[in-house]
Amino acid sequence: MERIFRAMVTNDDQKVRLATHMLAEEAEYWWISTKRRIEASGDVITWVRFKNELLKKYFSEDLRNKKEAKFLNLKQGSMSVAEYAAKYEELSRFCPYINTEDAMVSKCVKFENGLRPEIYQYICFHEIRDFDTLVHKCRMFDDAGKAKMNYYKAVSDKKGKGHGNEKPYNKDKSKRKNVGGGSKANVAEVKCFKCGILGHYASDCKKGDSCYKCGQKGHRSYECKREITCYNCGEAGHLSTKCTKPKKAAGKVFALNAEEVEQPDNLIRGMCFINSTHLIAIIDTGAMHSFISSCCVERLGLVVTPLLLGMVIDTPTNGSVTTSLVCAKCPVNFGCVNFELDLVCLPLKHMDVIFGMDWMLTFGVNINCLTIVVNSGAIAAARCGARTLRNKL
Repeated sequence: MERIFRAMVTNDDQKVRLATHMLAEEAEYWWISTKRRIEASGDVITWVRFKNELLKKYFSEDLRNKKEAKFLNLKQGSMSVAEYAAKYEELSRFCPYINTEDAMVSKCVKFENGLRPEIYQYICFHEIRDFDTLVHKCRMFDDAGKAKMNYYKAVSDKKGKGHGNEKPYNKDKSKRKNVGGGSKANVAEVKCFKCGILGHYASDCKKGDSCYKCGQKGHRSYECKREITCYNCGEAGHLSTKCTKPKKAAGKVFALNAEEVEQPDNLIRGMCFINSTHLIAIIDTGAMHSFISSCCVERLGLVVTPLLLGMVIDTPTNGSVTTSLVCAKCPVNFGCVNFELDLVCLPLKHMDVIFGMDWMLTFGVNINCLTIVVNSGAIAAARCGARTLRNKL
């Protein structure tokens, strides 16, 4: 409304009459009683007096203090620089002292401190003390970072397709589909790439298969006649999924610090993305669960959920670590594949995400230990390039 008044030639009396004309219902009743009270005291109703009375009624000091506190605690989080700057300007109205000419340095410093770490570390040493210039430089750096990330994702996607990951008989898949009569008539033409014998697929081949229950060869676990033992309570006769005794809340992880995994080469390091943010990821086949750094959770502003029971994580170097927080169904992009994964919060250092056995079993992930290639069952012939911990990013 004041913007309209600035475009019109109006005095205080006209401003009050026009503004009060726009009041309706409860606000109109309030102004009638307030006007009577002011006139009874003999005071003149000016535009400033009207605004003060209106703010006192509908925008109390308590609300203004909350808005000011929200501004002082504002962080960029997952917002872009443009969104962060717009929110900053919106809330700075409630801190009038920050918008004065003398406070320009404080305004720039406050804006810098709210930036994400990767932007702050680039922009802070320039010591830009003009707010418009500071926002412009930060926006340029943010856009360049997004372009770089999209480029590497496109390159990774291009390299991850069509590198001979198909099974030998997949080449004749289209031919088999064109032959009428179903797959049974064509099974005799299939050659198993495990044993080299015609008549069955590799998934049905029993050569070299061992039962993980009894350790004997020649059959699989679901065909085993050995008595079942529950690994939760140790009693025979039932599976752990049907065990009525309290579940064990335990876990295992190789290391909490990336510096501790420089020597072994049984771990694989790569990169993943959460909320379009590049993160350092490690695949740990010795970890029962998947984990995320507590600092990463705070930096990305992820929602955490408390566990019903505290989880005790065993590590070879740090002993036992207890945690009670999890990021449920966290959206993760790894190797051009999107997953929703439960990530347990741990105080990790120099690494952000650990993918454990729960991720591999849930999404059918296979690791070729010879070529250090990770294949996901979520997409056909997908290949996620990764490097061992002996290489530097």
